[in-house]
Amino acid sequence: RIQLREFFGIPANIFAKLMLPDEELCNRPFYLEIDGGRRQTSHQHGLWSHLLFVGFPCNVAEFSRPEVAKKTSASNDTTEKVQRFNIVHVLDSRRASRREKHTSQLWEVSAHISRALVSEEARVGYMSSE
Repeated sequence: RIQLREFFGIPANIFAKLMLPDEELCNRPFYLEIDGGRRQTSHQHGLWSHLLFVGFPCNVAEFSRPEVAKKTSASNDTTEKVQRFNIVHVLDSRRASRREKHTSQLWEVSAHISRALVSEEARVGYMSSE
């Protein structure tokens, strides 16, 4: 029996697609806001009705340095390798706006973490082995 799980009130399969967008949206700032608005209607706002996701979806092949990409592609290793990932910060959209300086800097934090993870992936296959 398959059990559908939810994250922040969103079915898991939809949430996963939202958090790891297509390659065209990778390697650049990522903002997604799910906000129930200020006005209460017959539908009550839940705990997850005001979310701001800030991240940096990473396409490993495009984000890595050219010599690392060559080394990775030349490898005869048959282990499945991580191709894309996203480091995401989740904020309450009632308290933070994507236009605020500290909020906009979070994608930069994600980009720095992503660069380190890509480096470790190229060096020892860190994410693929985890």
